[in-house]
Amino acid sequence: MPPGEHLGGVTEQEIGLGEAIAALRQDLKKRLAPLNRAVRALDALAANGALDKLEVLDEHSAAVRDADLTPFGLGESQAAVAEQLVLLHDRLKTRARVAVLSDLTRLGAGIEITQLTEHPLTVLISPMVAELDVSAGRAHILYAREMVDDVDLDARLILESREKAMAHIRQLAADSVDFFDTALRAYRTVLVARGLGLGDRIDIVDMLAPLALLRADVSVWRKTNLQKVAPYPRYLLAFQLQKLQRDGLLVKDGLRIELGTATGGSTRNKQDVIFVPTSPTEGQYYLSVRFLAQ
Repeated sequence: MPPGEHLGGVTEQEIGLGEAIAALRQDLKKRLAPLNRAVRALDALAANGALDKLEVLDEHSAAVRDADLTPFGLGESQAAVAEQLVLLHDRLKTRARVAVLSDLTRLGAGIEITQLTEHPLTVLISPMVAELDVSAGRAHILYAREMVDDVDLDARLILESREKAMAHIRQLAADSVDFFDTALRAYRTVLVARGLGLGDRIDIVDMLAPLALLRADVSVWRKTNLQKVAPYPRYLLAFQLQKLQRDGLLVKDGLRIELGTATGGSTRNKQDVIFVPTSPTEGQYYLSVRFLAQ
């Protein structure tokens, strides 16, 4: 075989050229990607009615701003358009914010409606809280700082969602006597799984799985695929614990349910704790739970 030649007559130089072409092609695609995104963004922004929609501005403005158009002599035009997009975004966001807050107050007569925070924009629509994502045009309906529903940013839909969420929670909830017994069974299930004894503390969120299973009829357990068992909602556990406290039923049949307060760093990961409201705007995070003999 002649020097520099491989099987099939392909030379080392040709292999090197092929690699160089592939590398150049890949580098060029990377360089062009921001420009292609900018073109697609400008197409979207140029569509009829696009500049009236916050979600369109949110989705596409960054692509226009971030592309490097200076080599094409378009840097000044790009900067001017980007600046105008920012100003338009701010105007539309302010307009949408004012409109939804005004409509909530007007349509929600008789409901306690109060703005709680600005970032994120949250509004008490007692006993629920609406977290308003004005840019995305969405409203998250919360109870006990947990999302129950998600709707378009429209005051009428938000108020309807509030009603549905309240009805949904009441429909799922058990009376306090029955919940005390169910919670005790869930607690004991976790004790067995962890090799603990009555009176030992467990993480309160560890009760969610057995509570979900206990909601299903025992007679169908053997036929139930565990992956199809509906999760026990965190907001429902918060509601039931609040109801226990409100009904004065923390003690039953010689046993007392004791909630362990979450403090300091233990509240950093919200998935490890449950927030139990004491009022529409106040409450306490809890980390652990145990049942004690009286």
